[in-house]
Formats: sequence, structure tokens, C-alpha cells
Amino acid sequence: MIQLKLDYSIFHNTSSSTRASGGVALAVANDIPSSCLHLNTNLQAVAVRMHIKSLITICSLYLPPHQTVHQTELDNLISQLPSPFLILGDLNGHSPLWGGN
Repeated sequence: MIQLKLDYSIFHNTSSSTRASGGVALAVANDIPSSCLHLNTNLQAVAVRMHIKSLITICSLYLPPHQTVHQTELDNLISQLPSPFLILGDLNGHSPLWGGN
């Protein structure tokens, strides 16, 4: 059996809260050209621009369950992400459609 060792770069934005929750991170294999983007936002987010077969931006986002997030905050974040992009993360979506209030 051949065992491969992959090294990763960790890009993170941790919460300043004393609680053990929140914060975001992305791990990118070192053999994938990548760079962290500076985001001007109060949201817990980190974004990395990487070249897989083409350039893509991956953004990891954490939205705490009891925090109000305004559309303008999300619009601001999206405006900073070069296309194409994916936003992934723990979004704590609540909607009456699936039993939320």
C-alpha cells in the first residue's frame, strides 16, 4: 500500500469570542496554487483564491444561529469575491419553510 503525505496551508478567521464556537477555516493542499483574500467585513468569513483547473474563489462563512445578519452585510461580502466563487459553511438557515421561526 502506498501512503501519500499531503501538506496543507490553513487559512482561518477565528472568533474573538471567549465561547468555543464560531470561526472559520479552509485547508488547501500546498500543491494547489492559492492565496488568501483580505475581506473587509464583520462577518466570520475567510476566502481563498485558488487555481485548480481554472481560478476559483472559495469562501467559508459562519453565521451564528441567534445573530441577525443583514442583507447588506452579505451583499458587501459577495461584492469582494472574485467570480466564479462558492460560499460554503455553517449558515444556520432558519425558515418557516422547514419549521423555523
